[in-house]
Amino acid sequence: MANAVLHDSADGTLLEYTLSFLDAEDIIVSALRVSHCWCRASLSDAVWSVLCERLWSDKVFVAACYRNPEPTSRRIDIYWGSIADASRTYITPEELCALTWHSRMKGWAGESWTERDPWWLGQPAAVRRFAPDGTTSSDKSSGTWRFVPDSCGMTGPTGTFVRMSRGQRSFPTHFVSRWSVNWGWILQNCWGFSASFPLPPLGSEPELEDDGTICQSVTVETCEDEARRFNLGLPLPHDDYERADDDGITGNQIQLASVMINGEAVQIPIEVLLTLLQRANVETNGLDDDDGDDSVDGGGEGDSGDGGGHRGGGEDGEGIVQS
Repeated sequence: MANAVLHDSADGTLLEYTLSFLDAEDIIVSALRVSHCWCRASLSDAVWSVLCERLWSDKVFVAACYRNPEPTSRRIDIYWGSIADASRTYITPEELCALTWHSRMKGWAGESWTERDPWWLGQPAAVRRFAPDGTTSSDKSSGTWRFVPDSCGMTGPTGTFVRMSRGQRSFPTHFVSRWSVNWGWILQNCWGFSASFPLPPLGSEPELEDDGTICQSVTVETCEDEARRFNLGLPLPHDDYERADDDGITGNQIQLASVMINGEAVQIPIEVLLTLLQRANVETNGLDDDDGDDSVDGGGEGDSGDGGGHRGGGEDGEGIVQS
């Protein structure tokens, strides 16, 4: 065994071997209460390398700096450092792009979404991937991603909030968290849930389902501002609304108009404002009986679980229009 405390004595190696069967806390306690030789064995890399392997055996994610540490790093520091890192709720671009994300809709997105969601149908969840160039891909579509500094009154380090977009439209922000059981990553917004590991089948892991505390921490109610803006076709916070030419060069900035929404001044593209005014004019003037409600954007499912129907948006929880 490597790094034995007493290189010329089998007793040192045997002591390390014996200590490796103890829990980490018991090893620390014994190091404080027994002999100097025992203390050295208790802190040796030989003992803590075994404990690291045991700790990580059922974990789906351990940061690279712990999996592949510097040769001079003490294994006891790596052990406790990896435990501390398991509660980190901000992700690096490299980590985000290195992982495969398994995604499903949340139940309150409405039956029109869950009835065609693979996970709800008893199949493996849909898969999404993030690329270093800021793009996303899935079986159904592609888009872009970026970090934003805050969302819905919450702030955090870079990597806490992930904003996905398709074309010129952004979807409600995804919040980053972890599952303490396997140290895996969670990405979720008010309508969708993704994990960096295959999602357990419906009904097998309540903690990861809609009624669990993880999903309940990000709902339409907690993300009310962004959900409302998305449903109205308004820009989300931190959306710059700059178009880029085909060669990637940023063009002229879209003209914005300032409007008051619930006493709050919001900058929106003039083209969006004109669309909303036209829609309001149609609704004010009324519709012919032959037109029907389907002529107005904003019908819905009705019994969706959060007070209204849903339309539009993207798959895997990117966005849904609620009316």
